Amino acid sequence: MEKLFSSSQRCQKPFRIEVENSVIEVLGTSFNVNAYHKEINTSLVEGKVKIMSQGHEAYLLPGNEAIISTDKIRIQPADIQKNTAWQRGEFSLEGSSFSEIISQISRWYNVDFINVEDISVSNRFNGTLSRESRLSEVLNILSFATNRKFEIDGRHIIIR
Repeated sequence: MEKLFSSSQRCQKPFRIEVENSVIEVLGTSFNVNAYHKEINTSLVEGKVKIMSQGHEAYLLPGNEAIISTDKIRIQPADIQKNTAWQRGEFSLEGSSFSEIISQISRWYNVDFINVEDISVSNRFNGTLSRESRLSEVLNILSFATNRKFEIDGRHIIIR
């Protein structure tokens, strides 16, 4: 089962978020945290965030993100618009692979995709989709973009 923690906060007083063996200390800021599987991603919009994990420590500057894996903290430029799209009620597809898109859809609509391994879609996708759209509408758009058919069977989406 996938573990999810997703948050975006604007705070006036420092506080800590503990996820797995990592600590994110928020020092008056606007930020976004996503934790799926064994990777934690913290994007900083404004302010300052201190990241601590497995004896490593780093500070984030606005516009950057920290990607925390089991043994390191990697700092890199963030796509703030993409990382905070959920706050605007959107799926951001900017530069996303097919597998990244179906992962977002799977989490949001609580469905499982079947036959994913058999699909090789190497394209990258751009644009946004509304999170208020019905699953069938999202799948119709994805079908058009990938030339694949999607069949809904309860909580399962079969890819043809």
